[in-house]
Amino acid sequence: MSVTKHSSSSHHSVPSPITGLIATISQSQLVFRSSADSSIIRSVSLNSAFAAQCKYLRWYDIRSHELGSPLEHSESASSHRILIADDSTVHVYDAFDNQFRAILTGQAGSTGRIANVEFGDTPDEILVFTDFSAKVTIWSLVKSRGVEIRDPKFSSSSRGHSYRPKSGHLAIITRPGTQDVVMLLDPQTRELEGSFDLATTDAQGVKWSPDGRWLAIWDTASSGYRLLVYTADGQLYKAYLGGYGADAIGLGIKALEWNPTGAILAVSDYNDQVTLLSTNKFSPIAMLKHASLPRGPDSYVWQEQIDSSRDRSYIAAGSLSLPPTQSSPSLSNTNPKLSTGITITAFNGDGSLLATKSESTPTTVWIWPLKDPTSLTVIINHSPVQSIQWHPFETELLMIHCATKEPVLHLWSSSWAAPRVIKFRLSPLSSKTHASWLWTDDTQSPKLMLSNGKTFRTRAIYDEDDDESSGDDKAESATMDSSIQPQNPDAFFLGPEDMFDEGNSMDLSPVKFCSDGVTIKGLDGDATEDIIGVGGEGEQWDPSGEVDDTFEYLRKPDAVVAL
Repeated sequence: MSVTKHSSSSHHSVPSPITGLIATISQSQLVFRSSADSSIIRSVSLNSAFAAQCKYLRWYDIRSHELGSPLEHSESASSHRILIADDSTVHVYDAFDNQFRAILTGQAGSTGRIANVEFGDTPDEILVFTDFSAKVTIWSLVKSRGVEIRDPKFSSSSRGHSYRPKSGHLAIITRPGTQDVVMLLDPQTRELEGSFDLATTDAQGVKWSPDGRWLAIWDTASSGYRLLVYTADGQLYKAYLGGYGADAIGLGIKALEWNPTGAILAVSDYNDQVTLLSTNKFSPIAMLKHASLPRGPDSYVWQEQIDSSRDRSYIAAGSLSLPPTQSSPSLSNTNPKLSTGITITAFNGDGSLLATKSESTPTTVWIWPLKDPTSLTVIINHSPVQSIQWHPFETELLMIHCATKEPVLHLWSSSWAAPRVIKFRLSPLSSKTHASWLWTDDTQSPKLMLSNGKTFRTRAIYDEDDDESSGDDKAESATMDSSIQPQNPDAFFLGPEDMFDEGNSMDLSPVKFCSDGVTIKGLDGDATEDIIGVGGEGEQWDPSGEVDDTFEYLRKPDAVVAL
């Protein structure tokens, strides 16, 4: 392995998901660097007060919205867009187009501040969520026009909305009254195409399948194990209760994850189990339990060791029967807030492997081959696992980021004799670190980035025999602004009295349009803002138009996805 570069950063150091760029904010500058050698590609001057208050720095990720190879995505001009935002203003830039700039001002409104901001289905669409789940405004940078959706259920998280692949329809969960409602918005105008009430007590998220045929929604764990699968036009296809029956409770669903093709839905629950459902009938094809370590001839269990020199390595752990749990003495100080359930599920790029983490064994990563789940690999780390990421191109290469004060990352590959631990030459870590894969083409070795609040470093992965000291190690000074904490406010749901806009409290129409809007600087013309809301009963779905026929897949056997 080889160290490449060490560079100063700021509150944020964010690599582009599909281009060789790293964006940072430092000393009132938005700086674009090359991930190959950390050289500065471009810098943009920012207002010092705005730069000091920035809380969001996000690239547009074309992989989430368009089909095609990674190399095709990297050549797209839309791959270079980035947004930065504070509590009330959003700036959008292009890393290579000096003439492009868009500014959305006054986005906090009367609710206080921006709770979340992200790109939409295209790089010309921006979603701005306000505090207290009051509204989300979908801005078109091309049309200088905003569409306002009232009462989105989740304002600080992306789990409450999902874009339909290929068509770009936006499904978003709202709660204007006492019942959850899903709204579907037109991909071009973002006007309301239809809505339907959910058969949920307290919906926890929504996800389109990668093939765009199914809309999966899960209910709160307090209502038991309840997964609802809807067709593309809003018809309830199946309610999966986890085998508990209508009168049983179960421990409830924690999260959902589709495999890349949409043929399998992984349902994680609070009972340390992942259920794999086939989308043929949404019936279980496997249940992955995290109760004990495997003993099969094709299974592997690795345990991290730290010697007296603080060097880390992995050894085969054949004598262990269980990995360390939350109640273990070694974890009592590192994880004081106990929780349960499967908190991480991640399919690799081709869907052949599934990596999971259970909160009951927070230091352990479980890697399941879907062709034979009994031949799994278990990696027991010294510290709790913070995140795991599959490499986007090398489908059997996994990065494990643990919550440790040492600047290290853990790697697993099916082609290696054992997992590896790599060190980064960063100063002792006093703040939370972030780890990411860096974009490389198919001729380059995979690269990693580890960053904290002051610096970031990148490393390329080579053969095990390569000497770490052989890499370039260029240090640069780092002068930081005040630190910035990410925004994770607790969302609470507003009642019907909060549905109406200030000054229009007597207008009870569920759909409103207005010409008064927010000015977008840097674009031609002034912006207008349309306001859309759905009443407590919700409008029923109209299957006419571009949305799929509910039972089309039953009339066309070749449209059914087969495992």
